[in-house]
Amino acid sequence: MTFDVPPYRVREAMLVGPDGFVLGLLQRVSPPLEGWQWGAPISRPVTVFATVADPAKARRFFETDLGIKVRLQYDGPAAPPGMNLFGLPHDHTPNMTRAVDWHQAAGRDEGTIASIAFRGVVGRRFDTDNGPPNLGLFMVRLFVTDAAARCAALQGRTVGKVRGGYTAEVAPYGRLDGCVLESPDGAWVDLVSLSGGGEKK
Repeated sequence: MTFDVPPYRVREAMLVGPDGFVLGLLQRVSPPLEGWQWGAPISRPVTVFATVADPAKARRFFETDLGIKVRLQYDGPAAPPGMNLFGLPHDHTPNMTRAVDWHQAAGRDEGTIASIAFRGVVGRRFDTDNGPPNLGLFMVRLFVTDAAARCAALQGRTVGKVRGGYTAEVAPYGRLDGCVLESPDGAWVDLVSLSGGGEKK
């Protein structure tokens, strides 16, 4: 299907995995995509979506606590009628709207976390059970210069939760220090840095 997310027009196909994981394949129709090599058949992962109950609180978590700024916003029709990335009832999408913030640390069209809220539909919350090894766990890993210091600074003042620190061997990076921040909606953001300092290779 083809639809508009101003200022873009995109064409989309969807793949659904055995555990309900939905992979959206997007082609930008307009404006033309520049600066990306089309030699590869598919790009690296670009965006992950996190459903939120309170867009303003989610924005404070990503922008204020994590420093990941909003690059693009959308507030309009939820999706064209039919199958969609979000599991919305196919025949009800014309009556729904969605508000989306695309958060990016690097300011590029990659490595994006999109928080999305729906109006006109009520869902069931699962965030109280959102932890390993449950299916449906939303987690992304972000490199920072000092994960321990970052989480210590956020302790007690984040709108989410600080779940504590750890040290682990993670291929191919080696030994990492990390901590997990939980968003107000239960998404886990794993902040990691190389043990002993240094830059990510």
